[in-house]
Amino acid sequence: MSELVTYCVLPLARRDDGMIVPDDNGVIECANAEAATQLAEAMAHTHGYVAALAFARSGSPATEQYGAAKVFKHRGSLHWCPKRQTWID
Repeated sequence: MSELVTYCVLPLARRDDGMIVPDDNGVIECANAEAATQLAEAMAHTHGYVAALAFARSGSPATEQYGAAKVFKHRGSLHWCPKRQTWID
């Protein structure tokens, strides 16, 4: 079975306790990288969200098994902290 590349957006919100977490609705699949980038930009500026990650992943939709996600755009007030291995604001 061949692997497909899927482009996705993961919106991130801040909980009441200050923790930044993925949106409860999860990942939003997009048609291509440009659509994912545009959606991430829009979601990062939507009330209730602090940022959004646009990423690509390879895998099999039939088995729902995917390799590691490769973030190609992030929008909003988050930055990757290599020391903590997490996104921070």
